[in-house]
Amino acid sequence: MKFQNIIICISVSLIIAALVLHNLGLTAAVMAAVILIVLFDRSALRYIIGRKFWIIMALTAVTIPFLFGKKDIIIAGAGYSSDMFILLLRMGMRGFLVFSGMTLIRRHVPPSAIAGWLLKFGFNQLAVIIPMSLQLVPALLESSRVIYDNWAHRGGWRRNRMRNLRLLLESLMLGWVQQAEDLTLALALERMERSNNKSASKEESPCWIL
Repeated sequence: MKFQNIIICISVSLIIAALVLHNLGLTAAVMAAVILIVLFDRSALRYIIGRKFWIIMALTAVTIPFLFGKKDIIIAGAGYSSDMFILLLRMGMRGFLVFSGMTLIRRHVPPSAIAGWLLKFGFNQLAVIIPMSLQLVPALLESSRVIYDNWAHRGGWRRNRMRNLRLLLESLMLGWVQQAEDLTLALALERMERSNNKSASKEESPCWIL
């Protein structure tokens, strides 16, 4: 439980840093995040800074300043916006902090512990929304991957592509709705069980009348 509390504090700090810090403070927060992740979960660092993440960020940082922003640099005969590049760099750093915080929570803290931590501080609505979102996103990604693999294996790209794409979208939406319903029901039952346990403990506790 102590380790989970440390992970929650680190994750919340990273997310808050992504929202409030600027310039050198933001850079220092990214460096601190890397150090903390190495200390507490080195395998998560490989997951967070996977090749796809950096490829997407590099392509975005390189191409978008050619299209938007005030052009103040000439590269290969085309105008390039250094201000837009800096803005995208900051966005990437903020995204890294938020993604790092969410990844640490999702890997080490069960939804019930997150809900209990939020309830302790009076965030009743967040105690339902945040655990559900942490569980829902990975479940949706996994179900979408399975649905797409089955669709492609059955020849989705071969014939009647428009019809098959429509069937794929319908299957994805039905899968998402089912995952959301199952997860919502599971969290509701867990919350009900936790409430019943608290009520039972109060009834069993002795009451002294002075």
